[in-house]
Amino acid sequence: LADVDEAIARGRLAGTSGDLARLTGRPTTPLATTVRAALEASA
Repeated sequence: LADVDEAIARGRLAGTSGDLARLTGRPTTPLATTVRAALEASA
């Protein structure tokens, strides 16, 4: 499990290949943008 945390910290999950968008059929959104929108909607 520690190896997974280290890989995430090194950016191993920060892929920009477009695979997720192709799989879901929707554009991906940065986490910060999603959190900001959720906070604004709940205010």
